Amino acid sequence: MHAANQPDSRFVRANNEAAAPRRRTQEQRRAESEEAMLRAAERLFARQGYQRTTLTQVGTEAGYTGGLVSHRFGSKEGLLKVVLARLTAAQVALGMTVGLDATSHLARIEDVIDAHLEALQRGDAASLALHAIMGEAMASVPEARDAIRMLNHLVLNQLTSLISSGIEQGEFGQDIDATSTAKLVLGTLRGSALQYLATPDYTDLEGIGGALKHMLARGLLADCWQDGRRACRR
Repeated sequence: MHAANQPDSRFVRANNEAAAPRRRTQEQRRAESEEAMLRAAERLFARQGYQRTTLTQVGTEAGYTGGLVSHRFGSKEGLLKVVLARLTAAQVALGMTVGLDATSHLARIEDVIDAHLEALQRGDAASLALHAIMGEAMASVPEARDAIRMLNHLVLNQLTSLISSGIEQGEFGQDIDATSTAKLVLGTLRGSALQYLATPDYTDLEGIGGALKHMLARGLLADCWQDGRRACRR
């Protein structure tokens, strides 16, 4: 018979179970270790490029062995494939979510430009890694070209759709070529990023972004055009 002041054993057991940390499952531990490896790879690619990075370095950076990295991803090329898939998803998500509160199509495009350039300026490892791989893909890492081509195609489609919508709703001039304008924006962003990687001290990302946005305002807005001719003094 329990004493009047003795707690119910069921209550004690329930409290102890609630207080005890839950053990992670094998699947959770695997997911956490792979995430750490992928983030480590992004940091290393950002700092020294893909070619100079080894699986051993990735393992050390993540707190594991190079053998485990190899076991999880099969090879360095396999690791690159997964990293590029992550970076592609992040870039596409950025285009879908940035600027949703903007009051105009131009403002949303400006927000997208700012988001891309500010990520580089603050040293975002994912953005730096992506553009480092892009630079290498042009010459010495052909295995990355298809993924880079697909990424640029997806981002280009997003920008083209945004500009086309602005034309349809009368915000932008009816004579605007949405695809060519989107290519100009994407090309400027990609080129500026590669220039920044090569010469960060001499690349003014904020100035480039400002000049690009000013040029777009003059070139896109409907009140800058009359009968197919520029009439804007912005």
